[in-house]
Formats: sequence, C-alpha cells, structure tokens
Amino acid sequence: MTTETARKAAGKYGCQVKAGEPLTRVSTARLGRPGTAKPLARAQGSRVALRDTSPAGSGTSGIMEYAADPDPAQTNCYLVTGAKKPGYGLYAYYGVAAKDFESTGFGGLDHASVVATTPCPRSSHEAVFAVYHLYDRDTDSYPVPHYSASFARSALKAFAEHEAEHRGCGQVKIMDWP
Repeated sequence: MTTETARKAAGKYGCQVKAGEPLTRVSTARLGRPGTAKPLARAQGSRVALRDTSPAGSGTSGIMEYAADPDPAQTNCYLVTGAKKPGYGLYAYYGVAAKDFESTGFGGLDHASVVATTPCPRSSHEAVFAVYHLYDRDTDSYPVPHYSASFARSALKAFAEHEAEHRGCGQVKIMDWP
C-alpha cells in the first residue's frame, strides 16, 4: 500500500520513485481469529481505560488489541462480541496520520460513529479519535445489530482521555452532531 501510494504521488507531482517488487504473499492479521480476543477486564496499554466502560447493552464483552510502540502515529483496537467478531472499532491518529485522516473527511462519518479531537505537544495538528460501528463483510451484517450511541460516546471518551493524558495532550473535545 505504501509503495503504491508513493508511486501515485510521484506521478501526480512529477517526481521519481524507486519502488520494490509487488508482494505476492502477505500474512494477514489475526483479527477475528480464535485466541486474539480477551475479556474487556484484561485490556492493557491505552485500552486500559475501556475496562471501566459499561458494555451492558453494547453487544460487546471483549477486546482485541495489538502491542505497539509506546507512542505510535495510529492506535487501533476493537470491541468484540461474544462470538469474537469486532463490533466497534476505536482509533487514535496523531500528527500526519491525524491530518491524513481528516483530509479524507473522517472516513465517511455518519450517525453510527463518534469523533473527538485534542491539541498535543510537538504537533501542529490536533490528534483525532474515532469510534465506528463495524460491518462484517463476511456475513453482510453488523456483529452488534443495534448501535448504541451512548456506549460509543462513553467508550470513545474513556479511550481518548486516557490516550491524551498519556501523551500530555490537552482537553478532549467530542464532536457533536448538529
């Protein structure tokens, strides 16, 4: 993906790029496979704040998280159903990653998502946090059939505030729909 992005940008701006060969075999992430989800009470790192969110009525009882650098440009985690299917995705974007995310129009936000921002030190761009109600293309359905706006907002608030505190960022502002 990075190579193709570089090639397209080089073509658009008249630059040259030296790219490698296309990949023919790529191992897939273990997202959704048995053994990757764990109870919400065992969340770690930036997701530890989600331990205190009340999953009652959310359709989720577990979490999938990934070990990462202490301060990555992007952090992802997934709240999963009893069947270990991702029902909500939580994302944090910093610096250039936040700028890129915003330039896409927040990925097509609708009323089944919540976004928050905060200013962070050493960055000219605000950090962006988002939670989405996820769709499962394998089953053509939502693993969590009924989106809970109040749960999504409280989960995002806990996640974003913990991330902001960890990185020394300012107060988190949840974006409200008009």
